[in-house]
Amino acid sequence: MAPGTVQIPGAARDVSLAGICDPGPYGDDVIHNTVIYRWTAPATNVYILSTCNIVNYDSRLAVMTGCDPTTTIACNDDVIGTCANFSSKLSFSADAGATYYFLVGGYAEADVGTGTLSIEPFQVELTLQGAHQYTVAAGGNDHWY
Repeated sequence: MAPGTVQIPGAARDVSLAGICDPGPYGDDVIHNTVIYRWTAPATNVYILSTCNIVNYDSRLAVMTGCDPTTTIACNDDVIGTCANFSSKLSFSADAGATYYFLVGGYAEADVGTGTLSIEPFQVELTLQGAHQYTVAAGGNDHWY
């Protein structure tokens, strides 16, 4: 379970996102065997919610701003080629102090298992390849281009 999340007992078994959010090109638009977590954003940021390579079943994820599926702001079924077992990852924008609901479930009725839910702030890593520093000694300003 992601730090700072609280599991909501008695949550719906299956949640349909039909016409609201398409989790991916395969199967229906239902998150099966759903577990719902409540989380409060510690800071305004873009966050990555993930079961990628940390669950042992075909997972689906969704993020809602309320208790109704019509408040869904993001969903995902698979991250092909990156995440084993057809596990999931998505990004969403969150406001500091706002409450969000994470739906974690499976692709189909048979998709259940164990694992971890991860939430991390989105970070950009830039790599300078082929960059050149225009040094002061060469008449420049020491900036990289």
